[in-house]
Amino acid sequence: MEYAEKIKSEIEALQKKLEAIGGKQSQLNELVAKRNALKADLANVENQIKAIEKELGSTTSRSSSRRAASGARRTRLSAEDISSKILGYLQQNPGGVSQKQISDATSVSYPSVIKFLKANASKFRTEGSKRSSRVFLQ
Repeated sequence: MEYAEKIKSEIEALQKKLEAIGGKQSQLNELVAKRNALKADLANVENQIKAIEKELGSTTSRSSSRRAASGARRTRLSAEDISSKILGYLQQNPGGVSQKQISDATSVSYPSVIKFLKANASKFRTEGSKRSSRVFLQ
């Protein structure tokens, strides 16, 4: 009879777990339905914004939430901008700086800094090698 009682108590415990899971499942279903309704509302609002922008002939800075979420493409720096930023930073630091420091301080990507320094090697003096090199103005 011990086994029958154990089985009966295990059955009761499992039934309680199923009831709890059922409650969580209904709560999950409600939240999913609420999320879908909010997505539909958001799409409706975005369409209204687009319609108004079309009437006005302008766009807002966040005209598309998808574009804003993914991040707009950053603008490319012209060669003149890169040159002026790097030369300006080197003039402020006559004791020499690393290529990484140039990149961080000027917001010019590290590969762009390297490319610029190689293309304009006659304007600079470099000590060291690779990432540990220090760059000085001539």
